[in-house]
Amino acid sequence: MGTGTGLKGYLGLSFQGDLTGQGPSSAHFLPFVSESITEQIPRIDSAELRFTPDEGYSKQGLRTVAGDIVLEVTPMNLAIAAYAAMGGLVTDSHNDYFTHKLTMTNSSVVTGGAPVPSFTAFVGRDVSCANAYWNCVATGLTLDIANGEIAKMTLSLIGGAGVGDAVLTPTFNDVASAHIPWNSCSIQLSGAALCEASQFSINIANQLEFRPTICNSAYATSIKRSGFRQVRLSGAMEISSLMHYGRLRDNAEHAFLLHMINGITNEYVTIGVPNAVYESAPFNVGGPGAIGASIALRAHPDTDSGQMWMESRTSAEYEICSGFLAS
Repeated sequence: MGTGTGLKGYLGLSFQGDLTGQGPSSAHFLPFVSESITEQIPRIDSAELRFTPDEGYSKQGLRTVAGDIVLEVTPMNLAIAAYAAMGGLVTDSHNDYFTHKLTMTNSSVVTGGAPVPSFTAFVGRDVSCANAYWNCVATGLTLDIANGEIAKMTLSLIGGAGVGDAVLTPTFNDVASAHIPWNSCSIQLSGAALCEASQFSINIANQLEFRPTICNSAYATSIKRSGFRQVRLSGAMEISSLMHYGRLRDNAEHAFLLHMINGITNEYVTIGVPNAVYESAPFNVGGPGAIGASIALRAHPDTDSGQMWMESRTSAEYEICSGFLAS
């Protein structure tokens, strides 16, 4: 009997044209750090009384899929994850690179019957163990940059169907792309460089949920928003002035920009939030060491420039990324 190891794990995302699944031929396999995608099948217990102290029969309840995918950031896999979470895409072709401009979609339903693009996740777990999870949507995306680390992101998803699948032979198409460490990132807030940040995070929360209907199926059949979409910014600061506290009290809006490069020609990522307001900026003395602070900002929609946007520029060898995302 074989023993599975994570060494031979793989993960691929294939965007669907409808909620019926998509084959692995269109999947983009992404190197990943970890995944926790799980099909959850609760039990429905009978409430009948039958002159016995033992519990009664039970049936299977609504089947759902949920979990997180953690990846290290490259311009290509960030573009794919951001497309899943944001939904709006314009791709421009140049002589030796492609530019992918992603924005938050305002549509209630895009192709696939969901507020954001639906996809199938193919996950291999070694020892002939593989799964295909259909009808997945991104409920959130978090990008985290920490001092002394490679930038990471977490794509959170829910799905409506999990099936066993044949083991695949993945082909990774970001071989020449480089990861982005913390010292290749620069942050601009309110038009000035933010050089005192030791950690910073950007979070998109899509507030999505599956809605079951009575249609002779154990899976949910529609995907709806359960609340307002949210974009949040947060970071840890080395304090040298009362600037952040003053901004919190002033209640002004500030533009945010994050620029990331990886040292490869024609590759970069820029993430922008046109309008953000401070929600908190506490700083306290915790002892004789340096005084730090944590700041939190909330993004406001902007009718002129859209909400959050991301621009990823990748070299010509990643044409598959352009064709895949634009399809």
